[in-house]
Amino acid sequence: MFKKSLVVLLVFLLIFSLGLSQAFAVEPDEVTGSEVEELTEDNVLTPDSPFYFFKRFVESVRLWLTFDQEKRVELLEELAEERLKELEALHARYGDGELTEQELDVLEQALDDLIVHVETLVVSL
Repeated sequence: MFKKSLVVLLVFLLIFSLGLSQAFAVEPDEVTGSEVEELTEDNVLTPDSPFYFFKRFVESVRLWLTFDQEKRVELLEELAEERLKELEALHARYGDGELTEQELDVLEQALDDLIVHVETLVVSL
């Protein structure tokens, strides 16, 4: 019983902390030109990060806890946009020179994730 309550509490805290981080995020309208590009590169946790698994776990929990179909579609759209931001950030990071095999694998995985999220979104509509 205690373990179950602890897990529920931890999931709630994770979701709540994500909501707070989005509330304090800088709006793109407040930023100009190159600052937007810097924000895209710096504020996106990409698949090459060691903490990326945690981001995906939290997203899965959010999807699992979203029961309303309309809100689920909105969340899927948000996640598809997030995959696109990740892909753009990776492109900006790796686009200057020749890609290593590992960087190419990360880019391919990011593109595959984007395709999966868009397909899921289309099926949900």
